[in-house]
Amino acid sequence: MRLLSVVGLKTVGGRRATIVHSSYSSSRRMGKISRTVKFCLLLVCLFAGVILQAKQNLVAIRIQESVISFCSPLSTVLAKPYEWGVNAATLFRSKTDLIAENEALRLQNDFLVRENHHHSHIYSENSKLKEALNVKSIITEDITTAHITHHVYDGYSATYFIAATQNDGVKKNNPILTTAGYLVGRIISVGEKNSRFMPITDVSSRVPIKIESFNDHAILVGTGKEKFILSHIENTASIKVGDELVTSGVGGIFPPNVPVAVVVSIEGAKVTAAPLAHAKDLDFVLVISQYQEEYSGD
Repeated sequence: MRLLSVVGLKTVGGRRATIVHSSYSSSRRMGKISRTVKFCLLLVCLFAGVILQAKQNLVAIRIQESVISFCSPLSTVLAKPYEWGVNAATLFRSKTDLIAENEALRLQNDFLVRENHHHSHIYSENSKLKEALNVKSIITEDITTAHITHHVYDGYSATYFIAATQNDGVKKNNPILTTAGYLVGRIISVGEKNSRFMPITDVSSRVPIKIESFNDHAILVGTGKEKFILSHIENTASIKVGDELVTSGVGGIFPPNVPVAVVVSIEGAKVTAAPLAHAKDLDFVLVISQYQEEYSGD
């Protein structure tokens, strides 16, 4: 839209003059000049920003920090709905996991209750048989938890030191078990500040064992490595790879039925087994003090 301005003037000589002014052309020129100025200012700002950013100018850094500080509350507020949604999803997922875990624990508890009834029946039956045969037994068992402080290896055998002494009830030849119940060694000496035990993988170690599946007896011989050799086997033909070996209780040092190793290879008459636990991987062990005496009366 073009606007016209008409101005009438009266001169000194009595003549009149009229000035007509169009605002269209002047406003158009002013608009072009304004846009040009704005564009130039934008270019100058961008150039200055690039220069400041390239030089890591302190002013630019402070401006950036100020902008971030100004926008931070806004971003926090905008992020809240998303966080609430994530927390709600986690809550429902956790509830589902808890329900599943509770169901698994319930089934496990039912299984353990049945096992407990079964073991109670076996114990009652065993007690009645001993009473009928007039067999008396005295069994005492103390368990001491000990920390393995260090071990020494001389290239031939290893000796482990535990923070337990005679004051803790530790004695020579006490069996050493893992917290999971696997045999790993026996006490060879008791000192004032610590005790030493020899792992069952030592070349000097001999453990009377039996094959759990059919109760044939043998001797588990340490090799100084992470394996055993079986000797004095009653029936080699009956042994299979995967058979679990447990202590037989023969000799009176190790209690019976403690898991020790598993058969890993059979090459003719040579049977090799691997330990179920390694002393070098342990921080704590159990020292078992057990005394058992059985006799039958006439």
